[in-house]
Order: sequence, then structure tokens, then C-alpha cells
Amino acid sequence: MKVRQMEKMNMAKIKLNREGKIEEKLEEGKIKLVVASNIKSAVRELQVSGDVPDALNKKVIEFLERASERAKANGRRTLYARDL
Repeated sequence: MKVRQMEKMNMAKIKLNREGKIEEKLEEGKIKLVVASNIKSAVRELQVSGDVPDALNKKVIEFLERASERAKANGRRTLYARDL
């Protein structure tokens, strides 16, 4: 299989539904916005437990959902940094 085909299969498509919730559109069933190796790089002086990336990923998704609700409340269909 070509590298591009493999990348396409593994990519997550993030879509907001009408309630402003993020629909997970990945065949494995989960959107991965947080990369574990980047967390480890950010906190070099500490060990990082295996459940930290998943917990942080959930928080990021919740954060984006709140920001999307704010954008919709302001009558916009575009998410801006100020919504965060």
C-alpha cells in the first residue's frame, strides 16, 4: 500500500453536528488530536502515564465543543481563536 493511501485511511475528519458536538468520523472510532510524544516532549522532567493522552484528548474535544457553541451563539459558522 502506498504511504498516501495509508495516511488517508488513518486521517480523522472532524465535523460539527447541529448541536455543535464533534462527530467522530474515523473508522477506528476515535479522533486523535493529541500526540503522546508531543506531551512527553513538553514535560521532559516527568514520566507520562499511558492514559494522559486520551484524557487530554477528551478535554481538547470538550474545549472545541464549547468554542463551537460560542461561535454558533454569535451567529457564525467559523471558529475563531477568540471563541477559545
